[in-house]
Order: sequence, then C-alpha cells, then structure tokens
Amino acid sequence: MTAELPDWMIPPRPSGWEADDLDHLSQAPRHTELIGGALIFRMSPQRSWHSRLVENMTFALRQAAPQGFEVEREMTVRLDNKSRPEPDILIATVAYDPDRTWYRPGMSHWSSRSSPRSQPTGTVPSSPSSTPRPASPTSGGSRTRPGGPPSTPTNWTG
Repeated sequence: MTAELPDWMIPPRPSGWEADDLDHLSQAPRHTELIGGALIFRMSPQRSWHSRLVENMTFALRQAAPQGFEVEREMTVRLDNKSRPEPDILIATVAYDPDRTWYRPGMSHWSSRSSPRSQPTGTVPSSPSSTPRPASPTSGGSRTRPGGPPSTPTNWTG
C-alpha cells in the first residue's frame, strides 16, 4: 500500500526545497526544519524536562544578556539556500524584529539544542561552509542534560 503525499509536501521546483520556502509552508508542522534541501519534521513528542529547560535557559539568558544581545527560542538559522535548522535557543546581535522568521549565522553567536542522555546531541554548524561538529559552548552550541546544569556562554563579547 502506497500513501500519497499532500500537495504541500511536494517541492515547488525540481531542485527541491529552498530556505525561503519554509516561510510559505503554513500546513507544515511546527518546528519544521530544512536540512540539505529536505524537510525535517520533529515527530517525537516534546518532554516536560525539555520544555522547562528551554524556558528556564531562555529566561536566565535574557536576564543576563547585556544590551545589544537578543535571546530567541525556536527560530531557524539560514545557513545557506538549502538549510535552515532550528536550535532551541540562540543569542543574536541584531535588534528585535517581530516579523523576523530566521537569522543568518553572522547575526547569531551562540545556539543550543538539548537532547536526553539516550539520544545523541545534535550538531550546530556555525557557518554555511563549516563542517558540522559536536555542539559545545565554544563551537557554537551547548550540550544540556536533564538533571545536570546546562553549559552557558560566559563571554558576551563574542
């Protein structure tokens, strides 16, 4: 038995999905990402520990951030024309814009994606040309674990 895809899941061009297409996919589930031209859906349910961790880290980072730094959660980063991953939290050095739907790597200086012990931590590339590497505070991300303190940026100067 073969199931047909809904029309909105069919790429609008033969070359596949592009970064700007995410802004026009109103039928896509929340937190849809674009990685290498492929739509990525987070299908597993969010756990309570994750929600609280991201909420508390966002609040703490907003309180600690000096002027000129904006703390956002669940916003995509446009790495190139085919990739817009969505970290849990990012810190940007551009003014708040209520209509913004994504950031460029040069606008964001730190991002974090948390994962439980039983799952591998995601990678957070810091630029379109960089090779993905394990997330850490010095490589553009943070590992966070339930029951343990998250690593947080300590140098706000970039």
